[in-house]
Amino acid sequence: MSDPPPVGTTDELLEKVDYEWARLIRVLDGPGTRLTPPEWSAADILSHVRLYDAWLLGMFDPSSREEQAPYRSYLTAREDVDERNRLHVERDRVLTPEEIRRRALEAHAALRQRLASIPDEHLTATYAVTEDAFIPAADGRSLAVLIAIETFWHYRDHADAIEHRSDS
Repeated sequence: MSDPPPVGTTDELLEKVDYEWARLIRVLDGPGTRLTPPEWSAADILSHVRLYDAWLLGMFDPSSREEQAPYRSYLTAREDVDERNRLHVERDRVLTPEEIRRRALEAHAALRQRLASIPDEHLTATYAVTEDAFIPAADGRSLAVLIAIETFWHYRDHADAIEHRSDS
């Protein structure tokens, strides 16, 4: 059985994406922010989040797909996700924090534009996750859940962890 969709309309989806993205940026920019994981900088977190925005955009628009370590959303083993994150964050550390932020903002804007074009009825349709596409599947997860995993739930998890660490 599939998870219930976290949103029912594209407008609701964009509202949650916008809210959690703005919150993450605000938390990263906040004075006295203690990051998590502690070995990551604010630029590392933006680099990491951009990776998943870019992956999701590539799932919707193969022409924009960038080369990344293999990933199949929630189907990817935890140790593979950890290794993927480490590889990509380390790769991006050669960039300046300003370049990482610019890339994150651009990837997010492109993804948001793509999300805005999704018809409401597609959000409740169920899909399986392959290496390079979402394929309609009766036993899959709703598109809304697949998007939430990579966007507003992801942003919220990082913002929550940073806020919790900064409060301690």
